[in-house]
Amino acid sequence: MHGECMAQVLLHDMREQEQARKRREAEVKRSRREEYDIGWRVEAIPSGRDAVAKLGVAEDAEGLSCFVLQEDGSLRLSQTLEPAAAVNLE
Repeated sequence: MHGECMAQVLLHDMREQEQARKRREAEVKRSRREEYDIGWRVEAIPSGRDAVAKLGVAEDAEGLSCFVLQEDGSLRLSQTLEPAAAVNLE
């Protein structure tokens, strides 16, 4: 066999081995995620509306919303222009 052909065969074999290794690792990762319930699911994301309902805050703000602590210690929902302060009410 020519040297160049041998190199191509070796490269092909190495690629196949690498793909097989990645498939095995992906399967182990998938099984671990399933076994230990790792990862996120959409249904596991808490609803902002539930938090608002629990806190008894009136939902009158539109657009970006944030919680504002009142002087009497109560919370109210207000509009904000600051994305870092916003809560997701969807």
